[in-house]
Order: sequence, then C-alpha cells, then structure tokens
Amino acid sequence: MRLFSYTPSTAWMRLLWYTVPFALLATALAWVMLATDWGVPMGPRGFTYQLPGAPTFLTEQLALDKAKESLAQVVRDPNAWTPVPIADRKVRTAPDGTPDVHLIRFTPTNPNAGTILFTSAQHPDKWWTVMLDLRGAQLGCTVSRSR
Repeated sequence: MRLFSYTPSTAWMRLLWYTVPFALLATALAWVMLATDWGVPMGPRGFTYQLPGAPTFLTEQLALDKAKESLAQVVRDPNAWTPVPIADRKVRTAPDGTPDVHLIRFTPTNPNAGTILFTSAQHPDKWWTVMLDLRGAQLGCTVSRSR
C-alpha cells in the first residue's frame, strides 16, 4: 500500500510552493530598488565635453549647464534636483567680476575648476556633487553622491 502517490497535480503544487515565494521575493526586491536609490551607481561618474572653443575661464553659466547635463545622466528625475547657492556671506566672483552664486571655485588662482552641489526637496538627506575642471576646450565633470 502506497502512502503517497505522485500525480501531475501534485507536481504542479510542488512547483507552485517553490516558484511563488521566489517570485514574490524577486518582485519585492525589484520594488525596493526602484523606490530607493539602490539602482543608482554609488561611485563617481565622469563625463567629458568638447566645447566649440576654449573659454578664457570657467563661467558659472557654463558650469551650471554642464553640471545639470551630467547630473541628468545619473539621476532618474533631474528636474527634482536644484543647485545649492553658496552659503558663505563673502561675495565670490569670477575673473570678470560677476558674482558666483552656485559655483564654488577650488582656488582663487585657478578660475577653471570648482564644484556645484545639488539638493532635492524629495530627498533632503541626499546631495549630489558635480566637480568641474576646464582644460582648454574640454570640460570634465565628475558626479558623485554625498549623504
């Protein structure tokens, strides 16, 4: 006398017992990756832009434009991220005398390198940093995430 008989319906039940929990776990993991920034690379990402000519120095407008363009290639919703104005009360200026509002230049002697920070109301605890370096007609941008 057999206690257990193997029928096609039993095989389907065993298959369901193994695949349904796995499918639920995979779906939950995919949802977590989409709902959080787990799907975004954590390491810095570099971009290089060839400009039509060699500017005399890195202007804030050029820096903002290329920083936003670089950030758009890294984040899902680039419109949610806005540049952070410089909090220092000291007025910082470009070599032509225009004030720098968002671009933090690394040194006063090198007007071709700096950084711009981005924040979002949707993610107040996260920041994106874009470091910029102008060398002749090439502008390098490095995007990295800060917490």
